[in-house]
Amino acid sequence: MKNNTMGQIYYLLRSKLIICALLLLISCAGCLEKNTSNSASNRIDKLAGECFEQYSNISWLSPQEYLIRSATEKWVIVDARTKEERRVSMIPGAISTSEFERRAFEYRNTPTLVYCTIGCRSGTYVRKLEKLGIKSFNLRGGVLSWANSGKMFLAPDGSTTNKVHVYEEKWNVLPSGYEAVL
Repeated sequence: MKNNTMGQIYYLLRSKLIICALLLLISCAGCLEKNTSNSASNRIDKLAGECFEQYSNISWLSPQEYLIRSATEKWVIVDARTKEERRVSMIPGAISTSEFERRAFEYRNTPTLVYCTIGCRSGTYVRKLEKLGIKSFNLRGGVLSWANSGKMFLAPDGSTTNKVHVYEEKWNVLPSGYEAVL
């Protein structure tokens, strides 16, 4: 009987140990995912460091900050990338710089979010718009941070796509589930 009781105790302890180990693995998986996204964010910030320095006097917004603000007010989104890059995909609702300029009178009192691959070309465009008196913000980390925030893109036909033009290979810091196009 003593052996039977010890066996039951051993079985219960082993079961609890297995459950604790599984809970620990589950919680660590969440940490690993968070560290991976932080790692991507850090890599994007490192790649964009020169842009941040060069355009430190303009306003920047992260994808999350933009989404919070755009939930309560109308915004215009401008894609400052080349036509070839826009042919791969765009952030939903975005227009090209030429379309924005053709219709600038409509947008003169509307906050404007400008983006490119990582923030340099869009930084130049934000400066141009600010000189014209248009309240503009640069998307911090561009399409790379948009993708790393898990946001969708639209193909030219309006369908959702996971393809993102990354400009050149060194900028390919897209998370799994997205396809880099050069």
